[in-house]
Amino acid sequence: DSSWVRLLLGYVRDADSLTMAMQGVDYVIATAAIKSVTINAENPIEAVDVNVNGVFVTIKEAMRMKLEKCVFLSSDKAIIGSAGADVYHATKFIIERAVEWANRVSTVTRLACVRPCNFVPSSISVFERWYDEFKHTHPLSITDKRMIRYFVPIEYAATKTLEALELMQGGEVFVIPGKAFRLVDLVKHAHLQHKIVGLRTGEHRFREELMTFDERKRAKRLRGMWVLYPVGAQPGPGVRSRIYPTAHIAKTCTVEVGRDCLIGDYALIAVDKLIMKDGAQINGHASITGGAH
Repeated sequence: DSSWVRLLLGYVRDADSLTMAMQGVDYVIATAAIKSVTINAENPIEAVDVNVNGVFVTIKEAMRMKLEKCVFLSSDKAIIGSAGADVYHATKFIIERAVEWANRVSTVTRLACVRPCNFVPSSISVFERWYDEFKHTHPLSITDKRMIRYFVPIEYAATKTLEALELMQGGEVFVIPGKAFRLVDLVKHAHLQHKIVGLRTGEHRFREELMTFDERKRAKRLRGMWVLYPVGAQPGPGVRSRIYPTAHIAKTCTVEVGRDCLIGDYALIAVDKLIMKDGAQINGHASITGGAH
């Protein structure tokens, strides 16, 4: 039954649009953002306007309308380490701090962030580009052979976001861990040709981090997520304290190639398995499994 679903068009920077969208609402999951690293780098003013100011307006409207809970979608790119930050990294870094601050001053509305890694499938995923290149028998593009990225199925990320909404007390960052893959290994072990094309505009990190070193030391494990509570806050029931381990990278892989398809625009990751399915060729798939180090 979808009778309770409303489709509203509006701009996240427009308070009137948000007021209309929040009428009769108890909870908000705010996901609006310009997510492409390259588009952010080439359009920094618009990126800040949407990714940062849009969150500020959403926070103000949620507090003004006295909503119960509000969760904001961050990214593993919110980490600013020794490699520095591009525009997209900076916008996500800022919104996490803004949400934590807003939760401190809010008297009614509770606010928190969810920090996932790269979704699959996604319109800006590397698998989307690879699938297009594969269909046209082109070598698959890799920006750098050292490039490592975390991936998580979008359905799993959505489920964990809803769990974060349920569990949040306010001010937390819920980190959704994914599986780390070296992109060149995925292509090589699938026996596909590839080419090194160089880093894109705004891209300068060979590997993202899910948490900083200090965050790892205080992270608490809860329902398959790592929870970063505000400094001084007391974790809720059922929370286990444990130092976050160094992420594993799938290095050695075994490849099973289906008859009809090698690679597609949908990748489902579960533990140590990456399965890529072609929507037009359901019977064909390539699964990549392997150990970690």
